[in-house]
Amino acid sequence: MTITPAIYPWRRRLVPRDQLFRAGGQALPGGRTLGGFLVESPEPGGVSSLSLTLVLSHDAETNRDAAWTASRIQNGAVMRIPLCGSVQLVPATSLGVSSAAQLPWSNGQSWSNGQNWDWNPSVPVNAASSKGAAEVTADFSSFGEVLEIGHVIGFREGQYDFAHEVMDVTYVNGDIATVGISPPLRRAVAANDDLYLRPKTMMTCVNAAAAAKTLRNRRFMVFETLEFVEALL
Repeated sequence: MTITPAIYPWRRRLVPRDQLFRAGGQALPGGRTLGGFLVESPEPGGVSSLSLTLVLSHDAETNRDAAWTASRIQNGAVMRIPLCGSVQLVPATSLGVSSAAQLPWSNGQSWSNGQNWDWNPSVPVNAASSKGAAEVTADFSSFGEVLEIGHVIGFREGQYDFAHEVMDVTYVNGDIATVGISPPLRRAVAANDDLYLRPKTMMTCVNAAAAAKTLRNRRFMVFETLEFVEALL
């Protein structure tokens, strides 16, 4: 019997100062792949990785969230991490949002850190692609030809989220995009499924013991750069 591990949401107060999503190589130590857990296992098509540098505010809630996260990641927990706004995502201005005032509010949430807006732009998949495929097609007619090489997109299947880097893109027949992606699809996608432009990714941390340093003065968490690898579930 296959046991699916718990997937923990990334705490929204932990907003990275620096962030880099990479479509990586065939094997990375410390990740969860189809070959095993917390080992170095080759994965066809490679696995993705994510580097995060956190600069935390000094409020107690944020630092409690950071301490909780340090415990979770050191125990190999799978974290669902949303990619924050960066040059790796399609700009909001390209999606018709020219100012923060145009973004809808999340229910009762603060929007001071820019991560709690209830905004998840997507386009429909144009045709089915199988698990393991390195190419998908999607209808970008609602936004135009905004997707470019180097952007990161994502898909959701049930409780699972997957992020992919755009390696190639061509447009035909009224903004229908053929998109080469890496890593390949982790689940099959069907026509009219959503291709998300603000993706999330499921990751495990490979350097938690070294990166989560201390609770300085018993008040402020200190992290070095956190290195994550894709959790394949």
